[in-house]
Formats: sequence, C-alpha cells, structure tokens
Amino acid sequence: MRNAFVRACAVVALALPNALSAQSRVFIMKLGSDTVGFERVVRTGNRIEGVIVRHIPAPSMVKYSLVLGRDGHVASFEQGSYRADGTPNAPNPRSGAATVGLKMTFVGDTVIREVPVNGKPVVRRTAVPKGTLPAIGGSWYAYELEVEAARKGGKAYVMSFAANAPVVPDIRVITRD
Repeated sequence: MRNAFVRACAVVALALPNALSAQSRVFIMKLGSDTVGFERVVRTGNRIEGVIVRHIPAPSMVKYSLVLGRDGHVASFEQGSYRADGTPNAPNPRSGAATVGLKMTFVGDTVIREVPVNGKPVVRRTAVPKGTLPAIGGSWYAYELEVEAARKGGKAYVMSFAANAPVVPDIRVITRD
C-alpha cells in the first residue's frame, strides 16, 4: 500500500510541472439541449493554440494560433478553416481567398495581413492602435481577450483579415461602457 502511494506521489511530482506550464480551457456551445460546437484552447508559454469545431451549418473546424510578445500583446496570428475530415475548405468562390494560411503580424502600430488569393499572396499593411487583437470568428476565447483588453485600457481594437477590403480597414472598437 505504501509503495503504491509513493509511486502515485512520484507520478504527480513528475507530471505537475508539465500541467502547470500549459493552461487549457474548453467552451461548449449549445442550442437548447443540443451541442452545436466547442472550442478548445491551450496556452503554453507565449503560444496559444485553439480549435473550434461546429456542426452548424455544416461540420467544420477552425484552427488558430496566437503568439504573444514580451509585452503581452499579440505578435502574430495564424488561422485556417477545415472540413470535418481535416482537409482545407475550398477558397471563397467570389474573392478567391484561401481558407488556410491566413496570417497577421503585429509590429508596433502596424498589422501586416497575408491572405493567399487565387494562389498568390495578398499582403496589406494597416496602421492600427497598439494592442489590436485579431478577429477569430466563432471564438469565445477571442471575446475573453477583447473583454480583458477593454478592462485594461478602456477599449479593445479588433482587426479581421478582409484581404479584398478597400484601403479602409475593418477595425471594431469595443469599449467597457
């Protein structure tokens, strides 16, 4: 009995540092009593990875990753949309914008958005307030980040990819009021 207890303590002692280095959470989306989707988010150090799975209107997944800078603001963001079997969704039929390989890099007061369109990269640079967050469609974790930013600074700025948008960027401002 004592030997089993010592082994169990050793396993916990060895596993605990790994458990402490990664933080995770799950959001479950329900419509009445039906589960229509969920989101799993894992943070390890300065990297946050998330997967959103939903079956309305059709089974699909969104995979994303955020890398935080030393100041805690988002330094880079990548996103892709996939079918339930893991293959990438088809490009947007109107714009030709791909559904995978979407990237944002935040440098000072600029966001650099990269979106493959008809097989060629479209790169847009836009001036944004420091601390601007990427829009993550369907993500409850993104809402959590926005609320946290609004509490800290009074406002949260959110930027979408909008690869074919005119020069005026799509920036949402969220206030704590």
